[in-house]
Amino acid sequence: MSTVCKIAALWVFVGGSWCLGLRLVSLSPQTTELLFQLGKGADVVAATTFSDYPEEAKRIPRMGSVFAPGIESIVRFQPDWVITDQSFQQPSTDKAFRVLRVPYFTINIRSLSDLERQSKMLLKQLYGMHRSPLIERYSRCLQQLDSTTLPFRFLILISVAPTIAFGPNTFLSDLIARQGGRNAVPNLSYDFPQLSDEWMMAREDIDMVFYLENFPGESKHFAPVFKRWWKDGVLIVPLSAEHFSRSTFTPLHHLDEIKIPGKRNIPGSCRAL
Repeated sequence: MSTVCKIAALWVFVGGSWCLGLRLVSLSPQTTELLFQLGKGADVVAATTFSDYPEEAKRIPRMGSVFAPGIESIVRFQPDWVITDQSFQQPSTDKAFRVLRVPYFTINIRSLSDLERQSKMLLKQLYGMHRSPLIERYSRCLQQLDSTTLPFRFLILISVAPTIAFGPNTFLSDLIARQGGRNAVPNLSYDFPQLSDEWMMAREDIDMVFYLENFPGESKHFAPVFKRWWKDGVLIVPLSAEHFSRSTFTPLHHLDEIKIPGKRNIPGSCRAL
């Protein structure tokens, strides 16, 4: 525990609030972004590579790769808590934290409800906070988000060579499903399955295909592939990878980019996030 937290312990005991000067190490880009969104970005003393959102996160020291963070590097920053991401976490990392008695909190966000629940848990366990204006607004957003559009079947593609898709048990899939959609990918044990050409061409019930673009206009390069798979009736909708690749509050800021025919207006509570 940092010296600031130790000094604050007496204050906590006599009725003050929890220590606000925690030292946090974040082990993925989305946990870094989430900490900033929850108002705790100033406490992040180190992060993994690609933790570039928001802009202020680029100034945080790097302590290793998101896929293989170095335990020695993490310990060197003397964290009060390490914030890990289930999507990238290795069993060996868990074991090392337990052996070294390094406190860690694991984020596992696969749905919109997970984002609300785990944000609350993080703030309560690390900071003793029981309320957050951001989470309260988000809760109202979820209540108003359910769609009145006609049902449609969709795919969300990460790439086409090979063809990798978002499965139904993922945050972005849940976001689109909340707006009336149903993911055409079967409910599998892994979140991002690789799909065969044969499977794609056999699908005659696809209404919309969302594609994550790393730069504007990228999906146009894949138009011949899309035409090989489906008839002209399938609607192709590009989504910015910068806005939709992380399971944080950011995708809710950009709901108007999800072009669903007949979709009602974005709830004001979602725009207020």
